[in-house]
Amino acid sequence: MTTPSNESHFLLLLRQPQGGPGPTTEELRHIMSRFSEWMKRLTDKGALVSNNGLENTGRILRGPGGASVTDGPFS
Repeated sequence: MTTPSNESHFLLLLRQPQGGPGPTTEELRHIMSRFSEWMKRLTDKGALVSNNGLENTGRILRGPGGASVTDGPFS
């Protein structure tokens, strides 16, 4: 994909935390409803270029003293 030099594109990463107490069913329904409305507005304005999820295959390795190495997926 080529981008004209006067046009900016932005990457928005949304992270879904693992574990812990998540939102209730009703809270999640409200969150997803608002998110869907927002995505529709972006699409209707022609502002959305792509909407793709990342694979959940990465690994984080932690060593002594808190040192870590992260292996994808990367933005």
